[in-house]
Formats: sequence, structure tokens, C-alpha cells
Amino acid sequence: MTMCRCRSRLFRTPFRVLVVALVVAVATSVGCAPSEYDRAIKGGSTTSTTPTVTRISPNNGPLAGGTRVTINGTNFLGTVTVTIGGTAATSVAVSQGNQIACNAPGRASAGAVEVVVASSTNGSVTVAAGFTYNPLPTIIPPVTPAVGPLAGGTRIRIDGTGFAGDVTVTIGSAAAGNVVVTGSTRIECNTPAHGTAEAVDVTVSSSTHGSVTAGGAFTYNSPPTITLPLSPPAGPLVGGTRVRIDGIDFLADSTVTFGGVAASNVALTGTTRIDCDTPSHGLAEAVAVTVSSPTNGSATVNNAFTYNPAPTIAPPLSPQSGPLAGTTSITITGTHLSGVTAVTIGGTAASGVQALSDTQVTCVTPAAGAPAMVDVTVSSTTHGDATLASGFSYTGDYGFAAQPTVSVGPNPQSVAVADMNRDGQLDVVTANASGDNLSVARGNGNGTFQASVAYPVSAGYFPRGVAIGDLDRDGWPDAITANNSAASISVLLNDRTGALGAATDVTVGSGPIALAVEDFNRDGSLDVAVANNVDSTVSVLLGNGGGTLTVTSTTAVGTSPWGIASGDLDRDGIADLVTANSGASTVTVMFSNGSGGFRALTPYPVGSTPESVAIADLDRDGALDVVTADNGANTVTVLLNDGSGQLRQAGAFGVGTQPFFVVVHDTNGDGVPDLATANSLSNDVSLLAGTGLGTFHPAVAVAAGTEPISLAAGDFNRDGRPDLAVANFSSNDVSVLLNVTQFLGTSSFAPATSTMVAAGPEHVAVGDFNRDGRPDLIAALGSDDSVTRLTGTGGGTFGSPAYYAAGGSPRAIAVGDYDRNGVQDLAVAGASGNNVTILMGDGNGGFIATAIPTVGTSPSGVAAADLDRNGILDLVVSNTGASTLTVLHGDPTGGFALDRTIPTAASPRGVAVGDIDRDGWPDLVVALAGANQVSVFLADQLGGFQAARTFAVGASPVSVALGDLNRDGIQDIVVANYGDNPGTVSIYVGDGAGNFAHATSRAVDVGPNSVAIRDLNRDGAPDVAATNAGTGMATVLLGDGAGGFGSVSTATVGAGPASVSIGDLNRDGLPDLVVASSTAANLSALLGR
Repeated sequence: MTMCRCRSRLFRTPFRVLVVALVVAVATSVGCAPSEYDRAIKGGSTTSTTPTVTRISPNNGPLAGGTRVTINGTNFLGTVTVTIGGTAATSVAVSQGNQIACNAPGRASAGAVEVVVASSTNGSVTVAAGFTYNPLPTIIPPVTPAVGPLAGGTRIRIDGTGFAGDVTVTIGSAAAGNVVVTGSTRIECNTPAHGTAEAVDVTVSSSTHGSVTAGGAFTYNSPPTITLPLSPPAGPLVGGTRVRIDGIDFLADSTVTFGGVAASNVALTGTTRIDCDTPSHGLAEAVAVTVSSPTNGSATVNNAFTYNPAPTIAPPLSPQSGPLAGTTSITITGTHLSGVTAVTIGGTAASGVQALSDTQVTCVTPAAGAPAMVDVTVSSTTHGDATLASGFSYTGDYGFAAQPTVSVGPNPQSVAVADMNRDGQLDVVTANASGDNLSVARGNGNGTFQASVAYPVSAGYFPRGVAIGDLDRDGWPDAITANNSAASISVLLNDRTGALGAATDVTVGSGPIALAVEDFNRDGSLDVAVANNVDSTVSVLLGNGGGTLTVTSTTAVGTSPWGIASGDLDRDGIADLVTANSGASTVTVMFSNGSGGFRALTPYPVGSTPESVAIADLDRDGALDVVTADNGANTVTVLLNDGSGQLRQAGAFGVGTQPFFVVVHDTNGDGVPDLATANSLSNDVSLLAGTGLGTFHPAVAVAAGTEPISLAAGDFNRDGRPDLAVANFSSNDVSVLLNVTQFLGTSSFAPATSTMVAAGPEHVAVGDFNRDGRPDLIAALGSDDSVTRLTGTGGGTFGSPAYYAAGGSPRAIAVGDYDRNGVQDLAVAGASGNNVTILMGDGNGGFIATAIPTVGTSPSGVAAADLDRNGILDLVVSNTGASTLTVLHGDPTGGFALDRTIPTAASPRGVAVGDIDRDGWPDLVVALAGANQVSVFLADQLGGFQAARTFAVGASPVSVALGDLNRDGIQDIVVANYGDNPGTVSIYVGDGAGNFAHATSRAVDVGPNSVAIRDLNRDGAPDVAATNAGTGMATVLLGDGAGGFGSVSTATVGAGPASVSIGDLNRDGLPDLVVASSTAANLSALLGR
């Protein structure tokens, strides 16, 4: 068969839709002979001069005609005419015989029509259905929205048909903007501005379908107007002022802004009045007020409302303390106080409030129930509120009661407190300068002490400083002395009965006088820093863990350092040093490099002749601060930390005459650090109550012995209150001052406040994850495969949850600084993933997953402790599905490696770590839900654990906690028995050797599944808190201090409580509860009161 040469240009043009179909059909049947192609064009001849049409573009247009059509082909010669649908096209123009341009005529009806091209010399050609007349577009009412402001900009939607080709929209007489066509049935566009409030036409024009107009389809509304003045025209920065705005054309969808911020609670009265509450504002200034409506626009009046500056309170109040009965007349000074109408003190309204001027208010204090430092708030209708935190102190029975003094050696110059014989009672140790010895007086646990026993150092050594620490890591406290005349320190190791062995000397700088004990190189062994007051240096001695110390560095500091203290000032997880330089009246901060080395920085000036220094978070911002006892100025100087280790002086506060030593403790139990100084010339101790801001109330004096020169804090009578031991240099004794301050605390709790989270929380813990000094919450969300962090405000409330992926079905969390950088991290046990996810804290509250070590099947509990005593936290995980414990050893970077797997009885759940047998090594306790037992695994002191010691408890024990319930210095066990009906907790009392007395049980409520131990009512006896899954309640059992429990109280929380944790959420010194409720998917905070 002979192949034809088809006109290939047909296949290069869009006209294939019309012509190619005919050609292909003919070509398929006859082989594409030239005569058959020509027959495809109706009316054409078979000669080569007949016109042909290869393309018509565009091939459709509107009924109105006017579409400029281009026809491509051949033989368009002579006089050429074009008819479309039987009507002549206009403006016909022929180019080079192969292209025609013409305007399509109008037509009455839509549809496809034929196109005829006629040549006066070559005949004609007809293309059937060569051009299509499109139907007119339609608009389906209504336009949405159908109203808008004169300013334009309303985004409207137009539905209809025939929105094809190039589409434009006019509203009134102006073009709409930002026209977007969806398919051919929807248009969205912005209305143009318009000059008159009226209804206008909307016209849609399509290049292919023509135009359609909807008469009066869109209405332009008149804008609102505002009539001044507003009522009232001013208010406080905190917002909340109810303001009336008059005007016209206020529509139902109107909103109001003040200074660009939305008002709340907007209410309209007709179209002429709006009432609303002002938002808060950051600056005292006049701001613009805007009333806006999407349907009629906006009106703005500049400077229409004035935000008044907030009042301020300048501390201190006068007076700043008073009795519990109230009736103290006080004067409050500050600024912008003229509008004050109310004052509250500790949340209770004061009486007799008078605003004497813009700078002064007087009132009378209300009564209070217990001693505390409380906030003072002034309230002004025109300027808002101002609060002075801890501005007033209810003193109550604040103070100390002297006990019989304890005789020690000649001229005791330093005193320390520790349980030297591990009997659970604190003992007192003094360095006796003229006696060349140490004295150890064993405590009886009731505030009295046995006769002291002397332990010598070498003659003529003149020991002036003493410190306590377990230098040989045997679990027993050892003693170190600073021998001022011998340029040495002496180490006296404990013989494991509480007695001290022979002194071993290590040479240091000249004139050693004060000591700090810390693990400076983070190897798990204690090291010692010595202040040498003759050569003005600090000697650092690194320990080997066996009781041996080696001098590794000597650093010059300020002149004549008399005091030294350690703490992590720059929050890098490494202990730093501060010296009090008596001869220079400065302190020197020495930052550690983590390997035992230090660098001295520029000294900071303090009061005259500082003899002692202490480190604590005095302003509760999460950063350690510094305080000195200034012997020559009769003051203490406070230096506040900016969080990076840089200090600024916050003030000096008067104390007794010639203070030699300062210690930080919470004397009155309000959660705020207080100070005590030993004043050598006035023979007393000064007590300074802290405000929590780094400032302190006036000192209260308590008598001591003759020339008190050092003091230490400890609970000598086990009542939960810090007592004081004061070394009296000239009377050769120690004054014992028992704290008799009435602490606030009743074991009752305020109603729970709850925060919803994404899914049911299984476990909750408390920590300061962003290092701001305010407790935060972390919870494991088992069904969400995440943990959630809630940032605390420091007032017992929390911000919105943030979420972090944490493996499959997280069940438990252990909080710890795993990479030793000063930031709290998380270890999360994932039940479905059979692993533990390590989330490293970033110091700002966030977490990053860095490791996911595999453990046993279905882990449900995790605890962190330094199991091998190398200074690095390890993990123990209970694997419910595998009936094992997994021990993971930590490394300095926060990584973990499998150490060992310990078989258990059936279904281990909760796990706890503590020194059960008082050997200085952490032991393990685990609740065995499938065996109705609790097992104790004692450390073997080789890094492993002994065989399990098992004790029967109730049905399905799922949680375990350790605490000294009978206050004998020995760990006891509390277990939650989920399967008992009614639910119970089992209590085992330890004997200190790893054995436990027969369990006693106390009924709680249905389904106890979590327990925690803390002294909740501040009576010095540990109490127990439990959650009860079956009733949505938390139960508190009050301890009697002897291992028994008295009254039971309950508090309602969310449905399905699964975990309880204890912390001081609002920083008032009272323990609070936080409960994770799995069914309710919330975290409940119950604040103690």
C-alpha cells in the first residue's frame, strides 16, 4: 500500500478538534488520498486553489458579538468574506492569503454555528460548528456579604454561571480588586471605595460569555461616628474599666479597640451606644479608640482614652510587722495613691483606709491566723492595683528558746551539724582553736546533747574551721579542720560508729581558716576548698574517694579571706566558690572549670571587714545569691545574682555588734530564706526575716553565750523547724536555740484548680525547668506519646501546656540533671516502646530527645539516683511485662548504658531509691502488683545488688514511697494497694539494716494508685498523700511522728487520678499537692493552707 503525504500542519494546530477528526475518519477508510481530504470541507472543489481552514481562534465568544476571531488556512485570495452563523462578520482583514481577522457578529441564541470563508477567486469553505456562542453569565443572589463600608475592601463572594475567560467585576461604577475566579461558578473580590451610602449594581463581565448585572446587589453603609467624651475617659493600665461610648451607626457586629487592642464584653444599646471593658496597656498615655464593623467600616478618635500610671508601693511599710490580732496602724508610701479606696493585707481587707495624698495611704491591719509574711495590695478605681510582695509580717510567737548549753573545748571558733553516728539525730561538731581539737556532742533528738568527746589534732595547730563530708564514700560523715597556725588541714575519718580516727594532715596555704566541701571535678568524690587568710589564697584539694586529699591548685583572692562558700553561681551545673575577704572588704567569685580548677574574677565590694559568706537564692529567682557578715559595719550585705554569676549589691541590713558568721535558713517556715548572724561583741544572734525579694526585715536579737562567733542550723528536736547551734568563743560552749516559731499549716488544701492537657496524664512531677525559681509541672501523657510541661507563675497557677514527643505510651518520669549542666532533664519510661526516652532540658523550659535506651517489656516506673556513687545519675526501671528491673548507668553527657537486669516477682510497678540500711549506698524498693509484695534490693557496695528481701502487702501494690515516718533517721516504706477493697496503704517501718517490721494498713479510698510522703501540716511528722482512681479523690494521712497515722482528710480532684506529687507551688512555705487525672485529662493543683 502506498503511504500518503498528509497535510502535517493540521496536526500542529489546535484546530485538530474540528478538522482533524474529519480528516482522520476519511484517512482511516481510504488511505488519505488528496480528493478525500478535500471532500471533508463542505462545498469545496477538488482543485488545489480551494480555500482551506486549519484553525479558528478563539472558537467561542459572547452573544453580543465583537469577538476578534483569527482564521488560519490557505487560498484566502480575491475579495474575502466571512459569515458566522449566517451573519457577516465585520472588520474583515486578510493577511498574505493565509490568515483572516474579523469581528464575530452578534447573535440571539447560544450554540455552535458554522463558519464560512468565501473567496471571490477561489470559492468557499465551510467549517461546521466552527464557532460557539456562549450563554450570558448569570449571578445567583445574594452577593455575600451584601453590605460593606464606604471605604471598600469588603471581600465578597459572587455565585453564578459563565464566569469564564477574562473576568472583571464592577461594583457601582468602579472596578473591584483582587478578583479570583473558582471554576466558572464563583468569584471572590474586594469592593472598591464608594462615595455615598446606597445600594449599587454588581456587574460581572466575561470575555467569553459577556456581561450580567445584578441591580442593587451590594449596599454601602455609612461609617460610625464617636461622640466625645467617653465615660469615663481614663482608667488603670491593667484594664477592666467599663467605658460608655456614644455615637451613631453602631451596628451589631461592631468591635472596639483601645490603642489597637480589642476591648472585651462589648454590648450595644440600639445604634447609638456601646459599653465595653478596656484592655490592659503597657504605658501610661492617651490612646486612640476605634469602633469597627465589617459592614460599615470604622471610626477612630485619637487620644480619646487615657491610661493612668499604676500606683506603686515603696518598701518598707511603717511599721512593717505586727501581732496576729491585727489593729496595727500602718502607713503605706508610694506614688499615684490618691484614688486608693481599698487595701488588702494577706488577702484580707484592711480597715480605716484613707488616701492622705498621692503618695500616702493609712490603714489598720486585719487579724491573721498564723505567723507569716504576707502581700499588701492597694486598689484604685482610677489607677489600678499595686502589690508589695511579703510587705507585712505577722510575727506571732516568732523566736527561739534557749536550751542548756553544750560544753566543748577551749575557744570554739567554728561549728558544724551532722548525724555523725547515723542514729537519726543531729550531732554538733566544733573546732576548738586553743584546744587543738574537735568536739563532737551527740544529739538526743529532743534538743539536748550528750557530753562532748574531744578528738585531737596536732599541738599548736589552732584549728579555726571545721567542715563535714563523706570523704571516703563509706556512707559515714568525716571531719576536716582548717589549722590556722600550721598551714594545713586535718582529715579525721569516721570509724563507722560515729567516732573519729586519727588526724591526717595535708599542707595548704598560710593561715587556713575556713573550708568548703564539694565535688568540684564531678567525679563522685568530695573535694575541699580552703580559705587561707595569711597569704590571701584559696587552696583546692581533690579527693580520691578513699579519704585522701591532694592539693591541685592555689588561687590568689582578696586580702585576708576569712570565709568561703560553694554553690553554682553561673548555673552550669558545677560548684563555684566565693570568698569573704576581710582585709579588702570584698568578696571574690571563683568560677569552676569542672575539673577542679578555678579562675578568680574581679572582687565585689561589701561592708567593712566581712568575716563570713553564705550562698542561697535570696530573691527566689532561681539563681544563687551571696550574703556576707560584715564585722566592721555591723551589717549583712546582700549581693543578688543576675543568673549568669554577675552580682549586684541589693543592700546592707543592720544586725548585732561585730557579726562573725552568717547562715541562711527559713526560720518562720514561709518559704522565704531568712538570715541569722552570730554577733561576737553583743553576745547574741540576729534573726532577719526575708521578704523573698533579696531584702530583709529589721533584725530580732536572741541571746547567746559569750562572744558567739559561729553558728549552724539543723532540726535538733525533730519538729520540722530549723534550730540553731551557736559556738561561743569565750564561754567555751555551744548555745542550742530551739525554734518555737508557730509555722503556718493545717494539712487542709484550697479547692483544686485544674489545667486541661491534650490527653490523659499518667504521672506528674514538679521541677524548675526554666530556672526562674518558680516550680513548673511535667506530666507523662500515655495516650498521646508525649510529655507536657506547664510553666509555673510562682503563685500556684500555670501557663498553657507545651508538648514534647516522648516515645510510646509514656507512663513515668524521673527528673534529674543527667548531663550535669545545671538544667533539669527527664527520663521517661515508655510502656509500648519498651524503652526510656531521655529529654535534655534547654534551660528555658524546653526539651530535646537525645537517647532512647531499650529496657524490658512494658516499663511502668523509673527512678534516678547515683547508684554507683560516681557523681553521675543512673536510672532504675521497673518492667511490668518482663518482671524485671533494668539498671542503666549514666555517663557525663547524659547518655545511658545497660548495666544489669534484675529479676523480680510478678509485675513490678512503682520503684523508689533510698539508703535503706544506712551504708551510704542507694538501695532499691519495688512494688510487685502481680505478687502482692514489695521487694527490697540492698546495694552490695560493688555496684550491684543483693538478693531480694520480700515483704507481703495488700492486693495489687502499684506505687511505693520512702520516708522517715517515725523520725528515727531510718527509711520506712509506704505502698499503695490498688486491689484492696476498700483501698489501703501498707506501712513498713525499717530497722536500719534492711529489715522491716510487720506492715500496718490504713484504709484510704477506692483504687489507691500513687503515694507521696511529706510533712503537710508542718508539725515535724511526715504525712502521706495518696490518689484514689475509683473516686476522683486525693487522701491525706497525718503522721504522728512514731510511724502511725491519725486523721484522714480528702480533697476532690479530676476523674481518674493516677499520680500525686508534692511541692511548694506558690512559694509560701506550705507543701502543695499536684494530681494528674487520667480520665479527666487534667492536672490539679491543691494549695496548702
